[in-house]
Parts: sequence; C-alpha cells; structure tokens
Amino acid sequence: QTDEKKENVLQPKVSLSYQSTENVLLYANYGRGYRAGGFNPKVTPLFNRDFKGEFSDNYEVGFKTSSWNNRFILNGSVFFSDFTNRQQFAITGDDFTPGNFNYDKSTIVGFEFDTKTRVSKYLDILFNYGFVKSKITEGGSTGGESGTERDLNQFNDKNTSLVPQNNFNLGLASNIPFNEKTTLDLSVNYNGTGKIYWEDSNSADYTSDAYQLLDAQATLSINKIKLSLWARNILDKKYYLEYSESGFGWLGTPATVGTTFTFSF
Repeated sequence: QTDEKKENVLQPKVSLSYQSTENVLLYANYGRGYRAGGFNPKVTPLFNRDFKGEFSDNYEVGFKTSSWNNRFILNGSVFFSDFTNRQQFAITGDDFTPGNFNYDKSTIVGFEFDTKTRVSKYLDILFNYGFVKSKITEGGSTGGESGTERDLNQFNDKNTSLVPQNNFNLGLASNIPFNEKTTLDLSVNYNGTGKIYWEDSNSADYTSDAYQLLDAQATLSINKIKLSLWARNILDKKYYLEYSESGFGWLGTPATVGTTFTFSF
C-alpha cells in the first residue's frame, strides 16, 4: 500500500506601495502561504499517520526611509499571520521518533526595524530588532488511535514552541580600498536570540533563556582572489539550536575560527 496526498492550492499575493516623499516609501503586503502535508514514520501519542497541509494569511505594513544624504537608513514594519493547521515538528518517545503534527489555529504578530548609519567613509553601523508573539489559539487534537488522541486545546493561549520571542543584531562594517584591485572588508556582529519555549506547556524546565553571540570576519580581495579569516561565537556561548521534551537536543556551534579561500574564474 502506498500513501498518497494531492492538493491544488491557490496562493494569491497583493502588494501596494506609495512614494510619499523622495525619501519615504510606504507599503502594504498580503500573501497566502501554503506548506504541503505529509506522512509520519508511525502513529504515536503525538503523531497521526499523516499531517495536514499548512495555510497562512500573512499581512504586513511598513516603511522605508533615508536621510542625511542617504547616510542614515531606517526601515520598519508590523506583521500579522493567521495559521490554519500550522505544522509543528517534534521528537518524542523512548525511541526518539521524529514527526509532525498540526495545531488547528495559531497566530503570529510582531514588528521589526533596521537602521544603517554611515558615520564615516570607512565605517557603517547597522542595527536591527524584531519582536514576535506566536500563540496557539485552537489546539485541536492529534496522535494515537481513535479515542486516545492527545488534547492540544490544553495549550490554547500558550506561546508556540520553537519560536524566539525576539532577536537583534548590532554590527560594524568597514570597506577599505587600497587601490583599484585590492580591498579589505571588516565586520563585527553581536547578535541576540530571545527566550525560546521548546514545548507547548511553556514549562520553565524546557525553556531557553535569551543568549548573544559575537562574530567577526576580515576579507582581503585582490583581483579574483579572496582570503577570509573568520571567527564564530567568539565568547564560546553554550546554547541550544533545538531541544525536545524527550531530553534530546542539539547544541549550537562553540567558538570556531577558520579561513576561506576563493578564486573566481
């Protein structure tokens, strides 16, 4: 027996923009999103044999501005997404079974902004910040044989798992041309990821606190040759990329230093 799914989906998208002044652009977007459903390895207390396709109605309004002879750029937006059958990946059980299940209804609301400031000919300061509130509104039920399904409505109004509550990045960037054929690019980035709930109940035992990472890179370009020296997670911060309620998780990369050589033909 072969499992099969087939869906025909219309995904409209509408965008409007208005150049209110020479340096200010306003815009609004709407788009219908879709992610195909599929099949799980087996039925468990959390997973059905299959999981449904995910639909989202996504709304965004924002602005883009420049000033100070384009030396200062400020962009911002607010957004809202309404999900039906939002897919959630998880690993569960003593055998660490991976799979997907669906929330009936969930929402995402948030805002973000970014700035770029050219403080001198050779130095740019970049900053961005984003805030996200992702919530389960109607959990529904999932998994198990008939009559043994897991009730997901107990998680209504909880924060959706695996979604950082906010994020930011502060960066310094410099481009130094020595001549027409040789340049040196330098960058330093300090980026932060907010609190993450790893499971639906938002239990403190399965919650990661906010963490910050420091990265840096220097790239020397000579004609078609590029030589980069880079460092990631310079402060050697311990953090999780993902963690499951079964106690299984993936740690982020520790402090790492490396080089990259590129030659363009």
